[in-house]
Amino acid sequence: MRTRACVLLGVVALASGCGGGGSNAKDALSKTAANLGKIRSGTLHVQLLVTPTGKSLGGATGFLIDGPFELSSGKRYPEAAISYTQLAAGKRATVRVISTGTGGVVIAGGKAHPLAPAQLEELRAAAAPGGGVGRVVLDRWLRNPNLSDGGEVGGASTDRVRADLDVVQAANGLLALAPGTHARRLEGANANRLAKAVRSARFELYTGKKDRLLRRATIDVDFALDVPPALRKALGSLVGARIHFVLAVDRPNEVHRIPVKTALK
Repeated sequence: MRTRACVLLGVVALASGCGGGGSNAKDALSKTAANLGKIRSGTLHVQLLVTPTGKSLGGATGFLIDGPFELSSGKRYPEAAISYTQLAAGKRATVRVISTGTGGVVIAGGKAHPLAPAQLEELRAAAAPGGGVGRVVLDRWLRNPNLSDGGEVGGASTDRVRADLDVVQAANGLLALAPGTHARRLEGANANRLAKAVRSARFELYTGKKDRLLRRATIDVDFALDVPPALRKALGSLVGARIHFVLAVDRPNEVHRIPVKTALK
């Protein structure tokens, strides 16, 4: 629960940057990163799904996070009504974390358990600018960004940034977030083999045209099945897999009604 509480609110603290590419795209990424600490409310959507593509490897593993949050309500703790779903081999289990600003509960199996003072303090620390352990750092992941119109996303007109992905850096970062995975950090020869085993890798970021606030970031990577035995040992059951990661915030900094009373019933 301690890690989950920080992930729920701290994952908003995503820092991004890039090397190479057009100046307009780099400017959009830089401003979006600089404005992440300004996102104080919204509806959060996070997905991290690792789906094996081989036989007898089971279903997807990962987690889903959804729900509204308010980080600057004037109360000691943030207000939030967040659902956390963990997936393992195609099975899923969901808990809800409810924070009223003065207290909170975790609802699992139809039963509510009060959040301990230490857990509430973790939520408060995660909501602070730059706080949280659920941070995703992209500054070493992106190459050659390009800017285009993104249409309406998350309640606003957006620009879309597409970029090449350093798959080794991204895989090490994303696999570290996935519950239930035990892959070791890839370095040296294993990292080189992984880079050669990638079939495709895609990164997209949608940022508000006017406010440069993050609306959605998506990463998709498809790994081939025919990887060397040494790499198979390093990656364990994740060999031959599709990784899908999404971080989105709908209607950031608009007035949000957090249904904490309804959720507590």
